Amino acid sequence: MSEADDAAFLALVDAIARRRPDLGSIEAVLLAAAQGGLAADSRGLAKALDVAHAHALRAVTALEEAGLLAVGRRDARSGRAHYALTGDGTALVAAAAADPA
Repeated sequence: MSEADDAAFLALVDAIARRRPDLGSIEAVLLAAAQGGLAADSRGLAKALDVAHAHALRAVTALEEAGLLAVGRRDARSGRAHYALTGDGTALVAAAAADPA
């Protein structure tokens, strides 16, 4: 990503976090990354963020419980979760993108 892309991504993460202060930082990043197509599974997210896979899995679970993310399938051996934004998740990210301030 370019510096401008990085700045836009971080602004989106901040806007998501302001709209949903109950979410953790990694959860806001996951929502923005899912919208931008940067990571569609927990292992890819963990690698992109350079965090333990367990942290990414906890974020996926929290967002699934909040109704913002839907898990399509899980790898039984690794625990890798493939996910997509729900309608509510998409609406949250879209609202944050429309009004990042």
